[in-house]
Amino acid sequence: MKQHNYIETLQAIRNRQNFRGNSAYGILTLSGYTIYSYTTLIYSDKAGLNINYYSGTTSRIQNIIANAYYSKTIQQLRKEENTSQNKIIKMLNILKKEEIRSEYCSPNTVANYASQHNIQLTSKEIVYISAKYK
Repeated sequence: MKQHNYIETLQAIRNRQNFRGNSAYGILTLSGYTIYSYTTLIYSDKAGLNINYYSGTTSRIQNIIANAYYSKTIQQLRKEENTSQNKIIKMLNILKKEEIRSEYCSPNTVANYASQHNIQLTSKEIVYISAKYK
């Protein structure tokens, strides 16, 4: 397989095609589309985009994926994730401070406390907090 440059890589990712660059490759199999930077899995259909920082080169590939699938930069996605983590930590602390018993911490309870404290949570965050608090 020929080596793809960054422009060709972006097109291949958008079209879910196999590609190989200097440090990254993507492959479509029966179980889905996966992209690796060096040996690190940075995208799969099942897990989505791995936004962790590894190197400048990996961040470049992550940026291409973020652009192709989310129309955002990797920095924007990392900032959103950081904001989400902060909201989750804040809500866990509120529930602990309010001495909510874990067996009564349903998604509805989390949503109600979040609303009372003017914290906007996604449904995914609400479910995560409810499960994590138990």
